[in-house]
Amino acid sequence: MAWDEQRKLAYLLGVPWTIYLETTAEGDRLLRVRELPSVMGTGTSDEEIEREFWDSLESTLRSYLNFGDEVPLPPLELKLPWKQGTSAPATPPRRAVQVPKDHMVKDQAIDQPDTATVERWEEKELVGA
Repeated sequence: MAWDEQRKLAYLLGVPWTIYLETTAEGDRLLRVRELPSVMGTGTSDEEIEREFWDSLESTLRSYLNFGDEVPLPPLELKLPWKQGTSAPATPPRRAVQVPKDHMVKDQAIDQPDTATVERWEEKELVGA
């Protein structure tokens, strides 16, 4: 199966991005991606922050794909499969995040791949510091 833009986007949404919570001097909470500085989710509730975050991530990745720019990948993601000649999967991967160990988390599951391990992944959501 060929790697069309939609399949590439689905793959990129499943990459283990390094996501962190930033609190501004004014007390606003921002959910960010270390590898993609333009990605940002903010809001008054956790749900709004998460929704804005995923919208921002998708828009940023669509831009990279549309303009053919090189996507800055997390350290664990070596190469994009379509650049290695690998065929696209029949079903898109699930979206995933890599949560730095030094962040507080609460007991709410997030989507992540079935290959996640305890050492590398947290099956939780970031909360304010």
